[in-house]
This record gives sequence, structure tokens and C-alpha cells, in this order.
Amino acid sequence: MKSKIIEQDCIELIPKIENLLPLMEGKTFLITGSNGLIGNYFVTLLDTLNRERQLNIMTHCISKHEPIWTNETFKFETKDLTFDKIQIPSPYIVDYIIHCACFAR
Repeated sequence: MKSKIIEQDCIELIPKIENLLPLMEGKTFLITGSNGLIGNYFVTLLDTLNRERQLNIMTHCISKHEPIWTNETFKFETKDLTFDKIQIPSPYIVDYIIHCACFAR
């Protein structure tokens, strides 16, 4: 389930990053640790930008746990990066990598 608190934070953040939005439009992001607190914030922000500003951002999320929530703007992969390599399937070209994975158990 998506957090309403995080979603509201992201809505309030958008005017503060207005100058960065052209750099994000139509780009693909890879987010590791996407179920953690910081990773979830990034996923929620990118999803919110797609809904509020129609930026057409694609997000490839990787976490060792099943997804908290999903939608059509991102792909989710369950993988433990301690043991597995990241392999992005074609036709993805990753423009930005946000590494939020850690060894927390």
C-alpha cells in the first residue's frame, strides 16, 4: 500500500525542484532498495511527477522483498543484490541510478 504521508511530501516537494523537471522528463531511473524508506520516497516522487506533471518517467525498481505497491509507470524486480547481478532487459536504457540498497536485515 502506498503511503499517503510520503505521497503528500512528494506533492509539496514538486515546486521546490521545478528547475530539475526538464532533466527528468522521459528518462528511465533504476532504483535499488526500492522498498526501503528512502527508495520508496524516490519511487513515490517519480510516480507523483508522472501523475501531476505527465513527465513520462519510467522506473525500474529492485528490492529483495516483494513490491509494496505497483503501477504501470515502473517495473519491479525482486532480487537480492548481495548475490545477483543487475541485468536490465532490453529495450531499457537507464539514464539515472539511485542506489538505496543496503545490508539491513
